[in-house]
Amino acid sequence: MKAISKENKKDRKKQKKKVEKVKKRKLSTKFIILLLSISILPILISSTIIAWQASSALETETKNKLETIRDLKKDQVEDYFEQKYKELSNMSFSADVREGFAELDNGYDNGIASMEYLTAMNELDMYFTEYLNTFDFNDLFLIDKEGNVFYSVQREDDYDTNIIEGPFKDSNLAVAFNTSKDSQIMSISDYAFYEPTNGPTAFLSAPIYDTSQGFLGVIALQISDDSINKLMADRSGLGETGETYIVAEDRTMRSDSHFSKEKTLGIKEVQTEAVNKAFADKTNVEILEDYKGARVYSAYAPLEIEGLNWSIITEIGFEEVQDPIRTLLVNTFIIIGLLVVVITIVSVAASRKLTQPILKLSKMSKQVAKGDLTQKVNIQSNDEIGELGTSFNQMIDEIKRLVSHSKLISEEVTQTATSLEAMSNQNSQSIEQVSTSIDEIASGASDQAKDSADAVEHGYSLEKSVSDVKAYSESMKVKSSEMLSSNQKGMDILTDLVSKQQVSEQSIDAIKESIEALSKRISEIYNFTNVITDIAEQTNLLSLNASIEAARVGEHGKGFAVVAQEVRKLSDESHKASNKVKQVISMITEETNKTINVSKNASINFEHQGNAVKETEKVFNELESLTSYTIDQIDRIHEQVSTLDEVKTIVMNSLNNIGAVTEETSASVEEVSASMEEQHASTEEMSAYMQNLSKKAKELKESLTSFKL
Repeated sequence: MKAISKENKKDRKKQKKKVEKVKKRKLSTKFIILLLSISILPILISSTIIAWQASSALETETKNKLETIRDLKKDQVEDYFEQKYKELSNMSFSADVREGFAELDNGYDNGIASMEYLTAMNELDMYFTEYLNTFDFNDLFLIDKEGNVFYSVQREDDYDTNIIEGPFKDSNLAVAFNTSKDSQIMSISDYAFYEPTNGPTAFLSAPIYDTSQGFLGVIALQISDDSINKLMADRSGLGETGETYIVAEDRTMRSDSHFSKEKTLGIKEVQTEAVNKAFADKTNVEILEDYKGARVYSAYAPLEIEGLNWSIITEIGFEEVQDPIRTLLVNTFIIIGLLVVVITIVSVAASRKLTQPILKLSKMSKQVAKGDLTQKVNIQSNDEIGELGTSFNQMIDEIKRLVSHSKLISEEVTQTATSLEAMSNQNSQSIEQVSTSIDEIASGASDQAKDSADAVEHGYSLEKSVSDVKAYSESMKVKSSEMLSSNQKGMDILTDLVSKQQVSEQSIDAIKESIEALSKRISEIYNFTNVITDIAEQTNLLSLNASIEAARVGEHGKGFAVVAQEVRKLSDESHKASNKVKQVISMITEETNKTINVSKNASINFEHQGNAVKETEKVFNELESLTSYTIDQIDRIHEQVSTLDEVKTIVMNSLNNIGAVTEETSASVEEVSASMEEQHASTEEMSAYMQNLSKKAKELKESLTSFKL
């Protein structure tokens, strides 16, 4: 398993290397390969189909032709023997033949040298010789019913012999005689070696009857093989390797082979599949081996001849049939080769014409990838390549516009960030001042609380003094003077508190105005950030479109795709930075709103404190009046003891109220101080974000300076 996995890895590596080699090929090479594939592949396919169809058609034509020739020869041979049967039948039923047969037979009884025999023989010789010449027989025999061959036109060794008991009793002539004699029908004896002719010979025989005497004997005809050989020798449509021949049941030929100089009739043995199938009563056309061992198209069929079991075979060499197909294939490949040369030349020319503008675009794209946006493509063409050049120029113009616009925006962002940073610093200083003022208010409130505590203590002293007022009237006058002095101090403290409160209110109002101005600036920054986000999204969309166009260009669009990728990255960074600024602005806005709410609450508290201070001032005024009145009316102090108790109660309540108000003021001041600290921290954080924004804007500007407009 490990070995198999290693082999698979090697195969994958090889496939990857092949794919990489294909990818690294130039566009012109790919274009030529594509044109050759598109042009040659259909030619090869069509040529293959044509060759296959031609081969099939030629094979079908050959089979049909062989079948036609076979059937024609079959009909001719069958008609030939049928005609011979008819001729023999006419001869056997002829009255002249019967009379001549009887006269010659009677003369033969007297001997072949008798005048009677010779006279009858001479009369028949002329007639039978003409008959043989007319109907294409080699010899004619008259045989009496005892088997004596008493007449022969050729008068060979079989003449004047007895075929029942004589030397030729086993010959096929004897077979023909016995069949006709015994069956009283016409018969045929197949070719077999016949000694008188020194070769294969066939005989037709028929019985001769006389109405008065009955069966007289047999007339036999020696069949000529010339007619059959002539039929078989006609090789029209069979080319140089074709022939038609007849085979008998004993698997020997019944016609002479065209390809043999020697006689093959009855001699040449044929043991082929076609012969076996024909004698199996089958008729077909197939590619088989002939008796010479060569592949042939063989058309075979059994012959229907009465008395004979023959088959006819028509064949033509396989190679001869395939020669035209080979010639067609050779010519086709020659034409394909010429077409390949022509198509290659045309492909190279077309490739140069089509790829030259693309190479220009590739070169320009590399320059653009380096930041040179001054390049222009001049392609004077109305096709898709011309449109690509126009689109390329438009894209460069759009990139130039975007770069210029981005530069302006980066400058504006830088200026805005600087302004915001300055405002943030100023706001921080204002907050520090407010914090200082609040600290002073807190200190004043603390003093006020201390004074209120002192006033309460004096009130308690006053309460004690009231009990002893009568006894200590002189002392009370002194104390009243001290009380007037303390009251004056309280008024001074209260006046100072009112002054500080007014300063605090003014500071709070200034803080509110600064925060509102800051909120407006933040809104402007947010709007600017939205503009930057929109520009980043448009830049991203344009870079995406540029990447798609680069992908359509293919291999030579990679440089432009790199530029588009860098623009997209820059757009993504701008988009991320703007989103981060939005988040910071949202946080600042939230903190600012909190500060505004705190300021509003502080204003309300200060308003309450102011009212309380006014009430306190009113009380101090009343206290001053009462104290003055007390000093002026010291002598009447005893009379005003009850009144002094009431005044004492009022003073104590007022002092308690002053203490409560002072505590509330102190708590409010602490809350405002804490809010100012939070606002100060938020302002410092916003300042840091503004510095970061300014830094990113500068980086964007520096990145854009790499483009040559």
